[in-house]
Amino acid sequence: MIEGIADWVRLKAGYAPPHWKRHTDCEWDAGYEKTGFFLEWLEEEHGSDVVRRINEALRECEYDAGKVWNGCCGKGVGELWDEYKKCEGEPEESEKEYEKCDEGPEEKQERKVQAPAEDGGHTAPEEDTRTAREKARRGGNMHIPVRPGASS
Repeated sequence: MIEGIADWVRLKAGYAPPHWKRHTDCEWDAGYEKTGFFLEWLEEEHGSDVVRRINEALRECEYDAGKVWNGCCGKGVGELWDEYKKCEGEPEESEKEYEKCDEGPEEKQERKVQAPAEDGGHTAPEEDTRTAREKARRGGNMHIPVRPGASS
């Protein structure tokens, strides 16, 4: 959880490395970016202060999963993880279009996978339909801050 919170902070700050991916083939507490992305989803679903509430609940008692998660999110962590996995699930190959699960109705955007090109069986490149925020979360706009007055 500690490493997951640290990586959640990296996500929020836009410093996620480009190799990070949302994993759902593990447990929620597998740590690092896996837990960081789960915490990001919890924040979207249960309020911007949910990580703070979880942290406070962990400070106040010996870890009791039922007490911590039900108190902060109204559900057990297993149920929350199942919802996250369903939301992040990849579309079946037969599907040509799908909508992001975590966006509101007015923000939903369709993601399209291009069909094979008509040029002798070669496939056309996939169109990048990610928003600027999504690209930044994947580390697309990473930079290294330099302290004023620091010499190189």
